[in-house]
Amino acid sequence: NVVFTDNVPPHFDPSAHDFTVLDLPKDLFSTPLRLVRWIEDRLEALDIDLVHAHSTHFPASLGFFVRTVPAICSPWDFVYSKDPFSPLFHRAILDQLPCGTLLDGVSFSSKPYMDDVVARGLPAERAFWHSWGVDLAIFSPGRHAERAARLRQRLGIGPDEILFLSPRTPSLPANVDIAMQAVAEFGRTRPARLVVTGHHI
Repeated sequence: NVVFTDNVPPHFDPSAHDFTVLDLPKDLFSTPLRLVRWIEDRLEALDIDLVHAHSTHFPASLGFFVRTVPAICSPWDFVYSKDPFSPLFHRAILDQLPCGTLLDGVSFSSKPYMDDVVARGLPAERAFWHSWGVDLAIFSPGRHAERAARLRQRLGIGPDEILFLSPRTPSLPANVDIAMQAVAEFGRTRPARLVVTGHHI
């Protein structure tokens, strides 16, 4: 497995994961076709036979233009096609999904959205549905209780506070405003705190 990215965090330890990270050459950002060819060359050299573009954002959207191997997209940000404030290119990409020519396959996290896109023309055999379930072997209650208690103490979070974690983009469609209102309402009867993580916070 190989991950192409434009941002490798300084704390990232590749030895702790089962994939290799390749940093996209920033000097090619102004020439996207050359950048796509650079990716295709690496795919061939590493004998990779499938590309997964996880969103319509750059650089993930480069996967839409790779032609040497099949490409699949998981449009987790499908809401952009419904959001009038979304950049036009997001809506343009997602509106083209039903044509069936942009990608070899589309993996949906929303079954209703998948059904809608298939009804609008995407061949059913190229549509896949996946669940964003939680791996309870990793995220299990009490598994890291001691570390969690130390972290709460360091962050000034009381032991009786109910902590709501929202690990998502703070963009308009993510409904962070609704989460804030809900936690504020919940906090009227019990001590609660909302923690939102993501880019551009």
